[in-house]
Amino acid sequence: MWFRFLAFPLALLAGLAVARRIGCRLVLALAYPNLPSLQALTEYQPKIPRGYSAEACVGDFVERGVCRRAVRRASHAILAARTSAS
Repeated sequence: MWFRFLAFPLALLAGLAVARRIGCRLVLALAYPNLPSLQALTEYQPKIPRGYSAEACVGDFVERGVCRRAVRRASHAILAARTSAS
């Protein structure tokens, strides 16, 4: 009688452990081909966000021309606000 109370929880835990192992292996088998190589992960270089100042763009990854147009638009907006306020 006491064997039944002990065997059922142990069998349930063993079944859950086997199901967990099968699930983990399935996830790894499906995800492994889509993972990037280790070399690509070690050589990761994130882009630096653009920043603008009064003189020029601040940042290493700014394309030429884009910064000049943005600074020119900002300076025109400031000049237009000054002249309309006067």
